Amino acid sequence: MKLIDDTLKSPQGKYSRKNLTMFISIVISVALSFIVVIKYESNAIAVLYAWLAMATGQSILALRDKIKHREHKANIDEVD
Repeated sequence: MKLIDDTLKSPQGKYSRKNLTMFISIVISVALSFIVVIKYESNAIAVLYAWLAMATGQSILALRDKIKHREHKANIDEVD
């Protein structure tokens, strides 16, 4: 699937450890958020903000790595 190839795999076709960690942590945090809100009737908006902050931070890190890889690849292509 194109979505899995673009998000979870590195440009070399191998699964990216950082992207897999991001995906698993988002799934776990969503599950924990539901448990906290339903079982403990906690402040749902605080749980949502924490989840969004974590997901945003990990997405930014993954995007930064992909941009650095493209720049590195472009520099190698210029040399050749």
